[in-house]
Amino acid sequence: MIKNIIFDLGNVLIKTDYEKILEDFSKNEEEKEFIINNILDSPELNKCGLINTGYITIEDTIKLINDRTNYKYEKLVENFLLNYIKYKTWNGDILYIIKKLKNNGYKVYLLSNISEYVFKEFKNELEHLLDGIVVSYEIHMIKPYNGIYEYIINKYNLKPEESLFIDDTEKNIETANKLGIKGRKVKPADIEDLKSVLEEYEVL
Repeated sequence: MIKNIIFDLGNVLIKTDYEKILEDFSKNEEEKEFIINNILDSPELNKCGLINTGYITIEDTIKLINDRTNYKYEKLVENFLLNYIKYKTWNGDILYIIKKLKNNGYKVYLLSNISEYVFKEFKNELEHLLDGIVVSYEIHMIKPYNGIYEYIINKYNLKPEESLFIDDTEKNIETANKLGIKGRKVKPADIEDLKSVLEEYEVL
């Protein structure tokens, strides 16, 4: 029987309007490609997520990307990284869903690869709503490696077989499954797919 629901944050609880980001921050195709290849897909952000480990800050990220790209778009890099957080919003009625799960007696947790810079925008609401939070930047561990899953299990005395983990990345689900946690991948930022998974497991 499932007693615990563990959610990822990015592309599950929150969504990012990347089309709007590119439209607002780039003046032409060259700048758009620069943002995609050198910022969004950089080792510091989405490609490896170094900032999510907590070992580098947003300021470090700006400097590392500018150093690597020879300061070609210095102001663009700084402006983008200091402001793209505004394009991250709650995924549909996810907060209502979490409240409903809790009212139905389930414990609800967060397990996320996330930077302090992004998480601080959502922290207050989540802290008052969730039963527990484990974020990568605080403990210097990230998914899909075993350590971060073992950390949340031990910290909150969870039984893996009683826990359902929902994430948008298959390799993160695979690790959860290997540790005995029920896991299911959802389509990124798709609230209807998320609801269908919860209904499938009869928790919603």
